[in-house]
Amino acid sequence: VTASTEGDQNYSPTSVSTNVEIMKTEVGIEMNNKSTPFNGAPVNIEPPVTEPTNLSLDITYIGIGETNYPESATAPTYGGTYLVKASFDGNNNYFQAQAIANLTITNAGMPTLALDNKIVSYNGKPQDIGDVRISPEYAEYLPVTYMYSNANYPATETPPTNAGVYNVTATTPADENFKMAWVTATLTINKAEQNLSFPELGTRKVEEGEFKPQISIDSELPLTYSSGNTKVATVTDDGTIVMHKSGTVT
Repeated sequence: VTASTEGDQNYSPTSVSTNVEIMKTEVGIEMNNKSTPFNGAPVNIEPPVTEPTNLSLDITYIGIGETNYPESATAPTYGGTYLVKASFDGNNNYFQAQAIANLTITNAGMPTLALDNKIVSYNGKPQDIGDVRISPEYAEYLPVTYMYSNANYPATETPPTNAGVYNVTATTPADENFKMAWVTATLTINKAEQNLSFPELGTRKVEEGEFKPQISIDSELPLTYSSGNTKVATVTDDGTIVMHKSGTVT
């Protein structure tokens, strides 16, 4: 910086110079810790406050402790504890600066599970109870385990086949975002109806000796036969009718 005068009739011109050093300014960054429950969406730290204002900061997140999350500019979504760094690279006028804070995404508690009772008829195949409904929507990623049981059916994940009433428990596991949850319902497998076809036997002659009517059933259960009057006719185990004398028999 130079100060000078041109002089006049009484004074000669003169000047004087000196150096002024303009120092870089320190930067202040203030960033607060944050804790919030898991909600299925990325969680950003609250915007840091800088002095001077409106400085451009680089913000990164990295998992700490048991939280595995490589350092990234992308805000995390899942439960855990994260170290957040807000950095200013500095320029001709301001020094570099950095602030750190902790971001904690806490467990959201138990999701809500809903499972309806179900009634079906025996069909010879395993029958499950159907799908559990999970809320909130961002908990739907959780795997579900179904256990079936009753007094004669030890607890298993295999859906039952035989007729009966079964207790069903649907469970979602605990993880970093949710606690374990469960819901119970009842699966009822009713006995199936059987259709038995027995043709009219009409009138027969004793001289014919025996005959076997075409009897059919739509299940695989064995048939048993009996005669209402064994003096007139008897029935063998395979359904053959053996006639002995004239008469009427059921």
